[in-house]
Amino acid sequence: MTVQRIFVDANVLASRVQRDWLFLIAAETRMFDTYITEDVLAETIRVHRKRRPTAGGGEITRLRAHLVQAADHMVDDFPGALTFVGTDQHDRHVHAAAVACDAHKLLTCDNGFLRMDESLMDALPYEPWHPDDFFILANDSAPAAVRAVVQDQLRYWKAGVDKPQLAEKLADDQCPMFAEAVREHLAALTGPAALKAYKKRKEAAARSKARA
Repeated sequence: MTVQRIFVDANVLASRVQRDWLFLIAAETRMFDTYITEDVLAETIRVHRKRRPTAGGGEITRLRAHLVQAADHMVDDFPGALTFVGTDQHDRHVHAAAVACDAHKLLTCDNGFLRMDESLMDALPYEPWHPDDFFILANDSAPAAVRAVVQDQLRYWKAGVDKPQLAEKLADDQCPMFAEAVREHLAALTGPAALKAYKKRKEAAARSKARA
């Protein structure tokens, strides 16, 4: 099986929810390797600092160390003037790095990539994917591995003071489809009765939506 090479954009890494699921699924499935750059790290830290202006320096240091350790590969060099068909020139370094590491997919929330004209997207040597779609792909390909990650996440959050709310946090962070998949895993982990009840609710919701 070919291990997919996934270049990860800063807008994914800047979300704790998305990056946690990404790296946990990567470690559990070993179906793909993640690639980042110093530019992506810098952008991630800039966004984190903007969101948390009072964060101490140690928090930033730990975040960077975590990202470097969690990612499988660092793309150290790439051509800065590589031809780019996108409209936002600030995305050029992301494109160049994805090309340099021969990425199969670019994981991004950037509509400059995701809503690119189809003819232009076809010219890219990689496929831009939104995290929600990518997590669903991983779930469809390795459901048992994703369920193991769900169980690990459940244990981790239950050990703290926060209520897990795994699915809710995903839904709030641009991953509604994967949130629904996680709800099903949570029901299955609870037991057959809970899974049956979940499926009934899902079927009822689908019928209601069809009638609307």
